[in-house]
Formats: sequence, C-alpha cells, structure tokens
Amino acid sequence: MAIQTSLHSLSRADGSATYASPNGCSVLAAVNGPIEVQRRDELPEEAHIEVTIRPYDGVGQVKERHLEVVIANTLRDVVHLEMFPRQMVQLTIQVLKVPVDDKAIGRTNPQAESYLPMLPWLLNAACLALMDAAIPMRCTFTSTIVALMSKTSTRDHPTIAELNAAKSLHVLTFSSKDELLLAESEGRFSMDEWDAIEEKAKFICLGSPDAMIEKGEEDKSLQQHTRSVIAEKVTVDERWRNG
Repeated sequence: MAIQTSLHSLSRADGSATYASPNGCSVLAAVNGPIEVQRRDELPEEAHIEVTIRPYDGVGQVKERHLEVVIANTLRDVVHLEMFPRQMVQLTIQVLKVPVDDKAIGRTNPQAESYLPMLPWLLNAACLALMDAAIPMRCTFTSTIVALMSKTSTRDHPTIAELNAAKSLHVLTFSSKDELLLAESEGRFSMDEWDAIEEKAKFICLGSPDAMIEKGEEDKSLQQHTRSVIAEKVTVDERWRNG
C-alpha cells in the first residue's frame, strides 16, 4: 500500500489534508489562521500556534498532550510566525484509522503506549494542511519512523508486530533544506546504529540528490510525494485561467 494523500478535505477550514500511511494509519489535519487569539495566549511579536490532537477513540490524554507540544515546537521552526503578531494559527488533527491490532499495545495501561508510531503521520498531515491554508513557511518538511530490528536490520513503515519486536524506534523529520528538524528515539542503540538509521530516514524523506521525479509512487521520497501533491493542486486551481 502506497502513501495516500488529499488536500482540502474540509470545505470550512482554511486548509486541510488527509494522510494515509502504508501501515494502515490515517489522519485528517485542519488549519485555520491567522485568526484572533485569546488574550492569555497573545504574543506581541509573533503568532501563537495551537495544536489539538483527537485520538481514534476516547478523549485525548497524556500521550496526545505530549504530541501536541512536540508538533507545536516543530512548527515554530518552519512557520513565519513573525508575520502575524498577536494572532493565532490553529491546527487540529483527527486520527481517522489505526492498524487493526493497535489496541493490543499498552492494553493494561493506555498511557504505556508509545507516541512515536503516530508522530510522523501527524507531522506530514500538518505540513500539507499548512500549505493548503497558504500559511507562510521558510521550508516544507517530511517525517518518517524507522524501527531497528537487529544490528543490521531496519524497517520503515513498521507494522505493529515489528514495533513490538524492535530494539528501538526512531522518528526523524527533515526539512526541504536538508536540515534535521526533529529526532525522537526509544530503546537501546549504538551511535553506529544511529548513524545508519539517520541515513536511511534521510533517504526516505528526501531521496537521493539525483533521484528522478518520474519514478513510481512507491519509489518516490516523501518530499517528492509532497511536491507532486502540491503541483497537482496548483494545476487544478489554475485551470480557470485557461477557461
């Protein structure tokens, strides 16, 4: 299953995007802004970013609150907040679908479930929704998860079984300017293993410098996929010029 994305999924949001990952997770992100901000959140020199994550079932708990902080901090590095002082950019992400056996993780204590498997898909959906809302950014970004199975074996887009069997999990986010924006890890790993994981994650996100855009969808890097989605939207939006 390839990555599936669509833009402007919601008609009443300034920008929105649906992102379905190969491991069976699907999320919907909606962006509104810049909009009026409450006095308690008002910042004199930049916009306030508000992130809300709604889980697949139930209400948000500690894991969702932590994810909100991680995503908001990442967005502060790429969004031109200084352009909208005393205003707010509001991001809401709804988890639409999770892998079938996802409920097996942390069954005795929901708070024990790792937040890493969901993080890259939330970030990728957020980036697409921000672009759909025409929020100014200094760069785009893509994120992926890599599971270290053994010293010489890794898995990208790991299944639940692979997540449970992995020695360590790693989420890395790269900007379109080849910058490492975020690195979150769990488990045991050596520095040599980390270097290999970073190299693989960078290839998944950005591809190789001489990668061809005309590759099949499964062979595209995440950055190439994002560009093709945006290019398709621009083509559709500009059709009115040709009558």
